[in-house]
Amino acid sequence: MPGMLVGPFIGLVGVLLALVGVQKLVLKVGGGAAPPEVVPFRYHWLAAFLSASISDWLKGPYLYSIYESYGYEGADLTQLFVTGYVSSGIFGLLVGAASDRWGRRRSCCSFGVLYVVASLLIQINSFGVLMLGRILSGVATSLLGTSFDTWVVSEHQRHGHSSATIGQTLALATAGNGFVAVLAGLCGQAVATSFGKKEVFLGAIPFAAASFFLSATLPAENWGRQRAVAAGNGDGKPASASKSPPSLVKLLGKAVKKVAQEPQLQLLMFQQALFEGSMHLFVFVWTPTLQGKLSKGSKTDMGDAEPMPLGLVFACFMVAMMIGSRVLTMVLHDSGKGGKVADPAIRCRHVVTTAFTLGGISLASVSSPVFGRTTKVLIFCMFELCVGLYYPSFGTLKAMQIPDDLRGAMSNLFRVPLNLLVVGTLVYAKDLPVKGILHFCAGCLLLAALLSQMSHALEARVRLARGGSDGAKGHADKAGKKE
Repeated sequence: MPGMLVGPFIGLVGVLLALVGVQKLVLKVGGGAAPPEVVPFRYHWLAAFLSASISDWLKGPYLYSIYESYGYEGADLTQLFVTGYVSSGIFGLLVGAASDRWGRRRSCCSFGVLYVVASLLIQINSFGVLMLGRILSGVATSLLGTSFDTWVVSEHQRHGHSSATIGQTLALATAGNGFVAVLAGLCGQAVATSFGKKEVFLGAIPFAAASFFLSATLPAENWGRQRAVAAGNGDGKPASASKSPPSLVKLLGKAVKKVAQEPQLQLLMFQQALFEGSMHLFVFVWTPTLQGKLSKGSKTDMGDAEPMPLGLVFACFMVAMMIGSRVLTMVLHDSGKGGKVADPAIRCRHVVTTAFTLGGISLASVSSPVFGRTTKVLIFCMFELCVGLYYPSFGTLKAMQIPDDLRGAMSNLFRVPLNLLVVGTLVYAKDLPVKGILHFCAGCLLLAALLSQMSHALEARVRLARGGSDGAKGHADKAGKKE
């Protein structure tokens, strides 16, 4: 099996390098689009985010297998995974509102602390200790998924940057995320082979600590535009302690009310839940799928007892994700307008719909008995390519829709249906074969594609209405000048 995957891995790397070459030599993408003032905080933030990300990716391929090595299976495994998502869902709401109230930079720092503790707890083969580790990991996952993005999007908007510039930063983050994930997969494989799976988690600690220190030295704290204005300081820092920020309950209430009033936000929330929920379930089922355990109670149906190189498989997935982010950059490029992005919202919406559709087809087809392990890995790589398309494009759409003063609270509110979807599926996983979960995820993704088309229609109406009002205003101005 390891030798069979070397060829596909080299081929994926070749595709990635070819895309990079096309972008630089033909499309001339990759430099100069962002204003000069972006660079200082952009790369500092990327260093903090990617340090946090690599600590998370190191454990990715080994979480399922290390629990199995401790002797846990079936209901116990489900309970461990469900605990992480329940923790993320419950505490995530508080974490999001807290980041808007006390600062997004502090929230980024909190990730490093929680992840170091969680990585130490997983070394202990005690179900109660492992449960505590999953609770802390759930909170940390919520921080990683929202706090870093909310800080950088708010900072971009504070500097007056366009949505295209924000999208460029998020695309860099996705590509960098894939790169460090490949390193994590290869290094994790080497550590697991030489020392053991538990030591992989210890290797994540230095990166989590680095993320803490890099986050603590980010150039500015931010809370959101409304908090800064209320405090009387336009640079994002409160000028007076006498004007206290809104409470967590008030922030959450405003976020819920805002979502309830705007159908576009509701559609975005459910699209995120359906795609990212399927992505999290994919983490739970890709290992048994490649082991051939598609039917309930089956040991293996692949006729191959050789252990899988989990790190190499994971590296293939991450290279595919990097390819997706590079494809997105090419799609957003407009060679007819001097390299500037025309209508980034429209293009991002089309990319998101395509990612939903291709992802659903991939997960629906991978369980076919005619495919061997290597083919299944390649089909999963197609799904990961869709992940690479999804994150920066959907992140750009959210940045344009979510108000800055509620960005943290609303970003975590968006994760509630996601966690409910994953928990609900995992609770009944004991009654569902892996094949059934794959088909369920495929259905979720195709439903997300339908919702994305509905969002596209709503967005078109908004653009048309704005165009009409702008046109009417222009005519009125002209008439006033003539008078």
